[in-house]
Amino acid sequence: MQASWRPETEIVVSVMVYRSTVRCSLAMDGVGRTSGSRARPRTREEELEERCRRLEAEVAYLKKLRALAEGDGL
Repeated sequence: MQASWRPETEIVVSVMVYRSTVRCSLAMDGVGRTSGSRARPRTREEELEERCRRLEAEVAYLKKLRALAEGDGL
């Protein structure tokens, strides 16, 4: 004997799967992320070190850009 297909059963199962998926995704929301308010405040020295690294990277980028521009005759 074959089981008859019933659309309401498929809908119920679909809703159950959807709800469990939503619960899982909501439960995992924020996993691995740190909140900015929880981070300890940086010291002046840390801010200056970060600024120094950023400026050194910018200088290196500009040197490479200049070398490319001079090499291509732009």
